[in-house]
Amino acid sequence: MSILYDGGGTSNDMQVDTDIAAVLASGSGNIDVSGVNFIDIQLISAAAGDTSTVAVLEFSGATPSAANFIRATEVPILAADLVVDGDLLMVGLSTATAYLKQPFPVQFSHTTKTVKLSLSAETAGAKYIRYVLGAGILGKSPISPLPVVDAAGNAFLSTIDSAVTDISLAIFSEDDPFSPTSNGMQILVVRKDTGAMPGSAADGDYTPLQTDATGQLRTRDDDLLTSMGAVGGAADVDGAQREQLRYIGENIDQVAILFDEVSATASWGESADATGLTQETDHVPEYGAIKSLSFDKDGTTVVEASYGKTISSVDASVLPGTATITFFVKRVNYTDIATVFVRVGTDVSNYAEFSIDPVDFTAAVWEHVSISLHGGVTTGTGLDLAAITYVAIGVTTDLAGDTFSGANGVFFNSIAVHSVSETELAVSGDVTSNAVRVSSVGNNQGGNWPKDAGNTSGSTPRIVIATDDINLAAIKAALASGAPTSGEDLLGESDNTYATVVTAPARQCHYLHVSVGNGGARISIDGGSTVGFYVPANTERLFPNLVIASGAVIQAKKLVDGGTQYTNAFASVW
Repeated sequence: MSILYDGGGTSNDMQVDTDIAAVLASGSGNIDVSGVNFIDIQLISAAAGDTSTVAVLEFSGATPSAANFIRATEVPILAADLVVDGDLLMVGLSTATAYLKQPFPVQFSHTTKTVKLSLSAETAGAKYIRYVLGAGILGKSPISPLPVVDAAGNAFLSTIDSAVTDISLAIFSEDDPFSPTSNGMQILVVRKDTGAMPGSAADGDYTPLQTDATGQLRTRDDDLLTSMGAVGGAADVDGAQREQLRYIGENIDQVAILFDEVSATASWGESADATGLTQETDHVPEYGAIKSLSFDKDGTTVVEASYGKTISSVDASVLPGTATITFFVKRVNYTDIATVFVRVGTDVSNYAEFSIDPVDFTAAVWEHVSISLHGGVTTGTGLDLAAITYVAIGVTTDLAGDTFSGANGVFFNSIAVHSVSETELAVSGDVTSNAVRVSSVGNNQGGNWPKDAGNTSGSTPRIVIATDDINLAAIKAALASGAPTSGEDLLGESDNTYATVVTAPARQCHYLHVSVGNGGARISIDGGSTVGFYVPANTERLFPNLVIASGAVIQAKKLVDGGTQYTNAFASVW
């Protein structure tokens, strides 16, 4: 249905406006054209011979202004364009006698939000406008299907509108429900039995996803590091996958940054007495790499045998100072090994070394070493976490003449830095010289340690304090509470001097009980040097949580100098 436009004059009579300012001032209505792109206009004139020029003004704002004016489209209406009709009710006016033979359409700019209508010229007589808004091109129906042929002109493709329809059916909104009849477009990947960059793709180019020969999606660029394996139910998870899942679960609250996997021999350089760097299939079970590195010591000039490597710069500065350097090491035994170490830094002259005495390591198993960042020994400028470009692995032997090879080689895997949660204990430096060591007593079988108390059969954490006094005699003596030692002074000194009541036992004591008869007394626990307490006449007092020296003399004297002499002072100390 067409809409009568408010021309701003009497009873919607259109006004003649000579410029934009006049249009904005005339009071004519605003037409919101959001969601449409054309307007069909029907001019209704007062007389058959009246002519005029209609202007369609477009604005980019919801409120038209000179600042957001886009353009004006002017269409002259001649007498030949009008038709006379005496049925005034048809157009809803009481004065009109002529209207356009057919509406004329105006297409909008894609930025148009609001339209105003005006007359830029007219002959005598009132003018009125009705309009219809629509979508399409120039007021016509949507685009008809357009057949497209190939270069030879003998094969039709799908029409554009049906292709658009197919695409629209494959687009879904977030949370749309699944339907087995939903349309979609298949995403193709490339099978590459051996991992390699397809074609001539360079850094920054688009490349397709790849699968291996079994159809598993490659997520690493190294053929040795493809995927975790097929995903199935709990019964389908094999031992290696179970170890991987356990490792993920144990470390889910950590942030880890890998420096090097220590799994490929390329780019490593040996020290003077090191030799035989070899890639091994033996590796850490719960770690993603399926290779490790081993090396031998054949030289006898120094105790050290090591390999170093320059790596791409790694920024680990986001980790807190409580983070730890971690690595894995393994050997059939450690009888001639003094320390195992890794180095992390900038180059061979600037690094921090993180070493540990393997005295407590178990032979022939992978040991996970975790050393606090503060436990590194600095060489040169030391460790810059914002730019790690160098790593090294190595050992020192008991003697420079010690050598090893073959089955006695040292295996390394994975150098990384880890954040440490509040519940973790980080070993700093040599474990044999640390003050505290925590170990599990009993078989935990993956359960949680008890927090309050527990027997050895229930796997209880045990703390061993590094001291030659395994019975902690000093602590025991300080805390032990023997029987009280008691004494009395029935009649105090007549002058203002102290009298001895009791001597403390030969151990540190923490409790004092005093009762006094007439007069009251001042009590000293350091042989009369200072007054410790005031006890009124005929009262008793217990003083807990004291530190009374071994053999201290507990004394009493008058409550006030020159006052009444006290009687019956009794004291017990323990």
